[in-house]
Amino acid sequence: MPFEISASLTITGLDFDSQNITDKLGIIPTKTWKIGDLIHPKGTIKRKHNGW
Repeated sequence: MPFEISASLTITGLDFDSQNITDKLGIIPTKTWKIGDLIHPKGTIKRKHNGW
């Protein structure tokens, strides 16, 4: 019987450089965001943390 395994990693915080995390882990993130970015392009709610 075939099966699939997956894993995810999310890093959030107030003060870090996403590029630094990418360089140290050697993994390109699916998405990143910064404090103040809109959570949804049509919305008004802004992110309160940086994310990788």
